[in-house]
Amino acid sequence: MEYSVILTIDCPKKFKIPRPTSTKLHITEKDEEAQYEHLGSEWKNHKHRKYCGIVTQAGFDKLVEDIGFRMSDVETMGMLGGAHTIGWSPAFSFDNNDRDIIANMYVCPLPSNDKERAYYTLDDEGWNQLKKDLLKKYKD
Repeated sequence: MEYSVILTIDCPKKFKIPRPTSTKLHITEKDEEAQYEHLGSEWKNHKHRKYCGIVTQAGFDKLVEDIGFRMSDVETMGMLGGAHTIGWSPAFSFDNNDRDIIANMYVCPLPSNDKERAYYTLDDEGWNQLKKDLLKKYKD
């Protein structure tokens, strides 16, 4: 399995922003796009990064572990402009519970071999099975 990922991380200046170790993620936004100043003085001129790209299963698992992500059991409106997609793609939301950073990751799984494509069909049934399997693996 591969994953199209849009990852956003924000943290106050006094903390080091977690850096994804995957070289396949590209920075698309930096501090100029920061939006959390309304959270108080600690967040004034805070650090902000947004990354986009495709990661392998191993890279995805490392990203989830390194930043402390857990899959949220919520309906999303999908992702717009994820890697390997044109337009809108369905997506799952991952969040982190660390009080020192605000991080979210929108993820569109991309079955990458014939076995995965046969099991996770491109219909509601296949998508629901994929969501169930991912929740089992990545939810607290």
